[in-house]
Amino acid sequence: FSLPSEVRWGMATLQPGTYTFNLEGVRTGNTLQLMQNGRAVAMVLPQGHNPSVAGPNALVIKSGKSGSTVREIRLPDIGVVLYYAPHTPKRGSAAEEREVAQMIPITATVPTR
Repeated sequence: FSLPSEVRWGMATLQPGTYTFNLEGVRTGNTLQLMQNGRAVAMVLPQGHNPSVAGPNALVIKSGKSGSTVREIRLPDIGVVLYYAPHTPKRGSAAEEREVAQMIPITATVPTR
C-alpha cells in the first residue's frame, strides 16, 4: 500500500511512501509488522478484530484536527478486519474534532505453505 501523507498507526508515525506488511496470528489479531524498502519500520498490535466484511482489501484512515490515523485494516481475502485505537490529542470543539474517513486500497497475498 502507499500512503499519500504522514499517518499515525498505533505508536508509529509513518511518512508518505510505499509499505508492505506481514501479519502473524491473523485469527487471533497478533502483530502486524510494517516494512518500507525491505526494512521493518514498525510493529503494531490491534485493539480488536472481527470476521471480515465483504469488499476490497483496504486501510481505513481517519483524518481530523490531530492528523491522520489508521483505524482499520480490512482483509476480506483472508477473512479478518483489525481495529486500531485512535490518536487522542487534547480535546477541541466538535467542529475541530470532526473526522473524515479515507480508504486506501491494499494488496494482500497469503503465503502458500
